Amino acid sequence: MSSVRSAIRRPQSKLQSPNGANEAALRFQIIQVPGIQDVVFAPVAGTFTCYVYGIASDGSAALLQNVQQAINNTVAFPLTGIAVAPDLVGISLTTTLTLTAVFDVGHLLLKLYVSSLHVIGQDAS
Repeated sequence: MSSVRSAIRRPQSKLQSPNGANEAALRFQIIQVPGIQDVVFAPVAGTFTCYVYGIASDGSAALLQNVQQAINNTVAFPLTGIAVAPDLVGISLTTTLTLTAVFDVGHLLLKLYVSSLHVIGQDAS
């Protein structure tokens, strides 16, 4: 029974290992497909989903087909993978900017200095 568990766990751990050689090799092959910006892997037992982020946000069928071909050519049996476009969710962001007057010490000191200057022809008293 333990050999069955081991056989089931082995393909999963091969892709899930952090920065493993298999994932790195697959990422290298996929990134070379024209139009790819990034890929994200979601591994499960014996398979994985490859979320394809293209330069264009539409995730065209031709791009997904090219990535799927790269997966099929790179991944060895018994692993299988599927290339899908992520569901992109649009967001809107609004903000309010409030400007307030800031007390300028330099300006105040300049006013005090100018007002304290002795004007020629006037008494200093």
